[in-house]
Amino acid sequence: MGTFLSLSKYATSMALDISEVALLLFGLLLVAGLIGEYRESVKWKKWVKMFELFVIIGVAGELLADGAIFLFSAHLQTISDTEVAQLNKEAGDARRAAGEAERGAAEANQRAKALEVQGETLRRQNLELEIRLAHRHITKEQHDKFVKALEPYKGAAVDLVKLGDSEAADFANEIVAVLEDSGWNVGLELTGNMSPPRYNLMCSVNESSEAGKALALVLKSLPTAIVESNPKLALTAAIVVGLKPTP
Repeated sequence: MGTFLSLSKYATSMALDISEVALLLFGLLLVAGLIGEYRESVKWKKWVKMFELFVIIGVAGELLADGAIFLFSAHLQTISDTEVAQLNKEAGDARRAAGEAERGAAEANQRAKALEVQGETLRRQNLELEIRLAHRHITKEQHDKFVKALEPYKGAAVDLVKLGDSEAADFANEIVAVLEDSGWNVGLELTGNMSPPRYNLMCSVNESSEAGKALALVLKSLPTAIVESNPKLALTAAIVVGLKPTP
């Protein structure tokens, strides 16, 4: 733990990027294992043990990579907060020195301004980091508003694909909760990961009905949503809750 806490900002950022790549690779290995397990030809049967091992390694690797992403993200956030706090302290010290030493007032003011610029840069970087790490989310107020808009169309049917990625799965659960609380019928499909990976909230909506129009308005207000109109769709909508794209 001591070694982990001593990691620099650059090393932690690199470790976070490596963890994200590892998550993708283990996901691909899991997909390969699942495909191999479901092959029915005789020539694939002798490799079934290897494909089962692929699935086990893929699932375990995704868990480890998710854990690493969580730890390194938290550590990177701590480093950024510490840097901002230190720079703010130095800026305050510089201002006090300017008031006490008239001879060095000009130099101290310049240093304070430079530190403020650096602090603002770090704050901007910190905000960008928070945006990058933040999960997509439906607030309680949004939930209630969406349910009120969709309840008049109880019984409408929607198919939804939910990935195994923790962020995408949590976001999918919140969308399902809105639909089910509105009395809609949700056909839920669970999958580990897609190959190639699917990103954003992909929505195909039949807007020829009033239910479809209401749902399209709700979906368009959600983060990363891409809504396409499909009047030939048998259901009201088909939704894939993909991965959150990296900014």
